[in-house]
Amino acid sequence: MKPIVPSELEQFLFGEFSHLILKSNSPETIDRLREHFRHQGLIILRELVFRDQEQQTWLLFSFDQPGLNTLVLELIELGLAEEIAGIEAKST
Repeated sequence: MKPIVPSELEQFLFGEFSHLILKSNSPETIDRLREHFRHQGLIILRELVFRDQEQQTWLLFSFDQPGLNTLVLELIELGLAEEIAGIEAKST
């Protein structure tokens, strides 16, 4: 089974942050995501755009807060990503 998230992104997943990883091939998606995060009062601590070996575009956003489940559901409902994963490493 192929992993959902490219292994190359693992080096950027630090335990002091929660991470949101999305696959999107739409150029305007990153701007829509930034606007959504701003509207929700979320501060992006780190942002990375990555292209994997299959030339798929992945976005990595790191936040200094726990509880990304609601955010993941919102983004799915809004159709802002083809594939999405949230990694809740931040516990408090």
